[in-house]
Amino acid sequence: MKIRDVAFPLVLFVGAGSTGYPQTPQSDSAQPSFEVLVVVRPRILDFNALVLSYFELRTLLQAGLPVRRMTGDPDDNIRAERALARRIREVRDGAPGAIFTPPISAEFRRVLQAVMKPTTLAVIMDDNPGSFAHPINGTYPKRRPLSTMPGAILAVLPALPDGIEYRFLGHDLILHDTRANVILDRISCAIECVEVVD
Repeated sequence: MKIRDVAFPLVLFVGAGSTGYPQTPQSDSAQPSFEVLVVVRPRILDFNALVLSYFELRTLLQAGLPVRRMTGDPDDNIRAERALARRIREVRDGAPGAIFTPPISAEFRRVLQAVMKPTTLAVIMDDNPGSFAHPINGTYPKRRPLSTMPGAILAVLPALPDGIEYRFLGHDLILHDTRANVILDRISCAIECVEVVD
């Protein structure tokens, strides 16, 4: 499991006293000095805590259930997946915002907007399943493809525990529990939407 303690650090390097003034030649032995400013985004720390709380809940709910494994009968894994999904639905509220709270959603949108380039958007939309009804705690339809998550996007989003992934459905960002094949939460209009609604 990998959860970053500090996500989305903004690092600014400030050169010592040279901006806007003529630079004088320096000897090879002179070393430039820098100050490092790290900005911690508390909303992302909140997100990490909520995801970890869900991960711990799922770990408890898996107790006594068959483990998914390589098998000659895929129905074995489907039964295990559905049994876990049933348990998750029994204890989780189906309303959006349990993990992607409004302040966390706003922070994710800001970060995604900062790194979204036309080429990145094209990669996301290339195999994007498009928009479809995706209720919280609902099953991700196996007939639908899973969108590619470009490295540029994953590099700026908090790392997730094992078995939980980010995916795009149209312009929405979802959290997908791959162990139970359950949609955990979503950010509506996470990228390239005219209107932003939660």
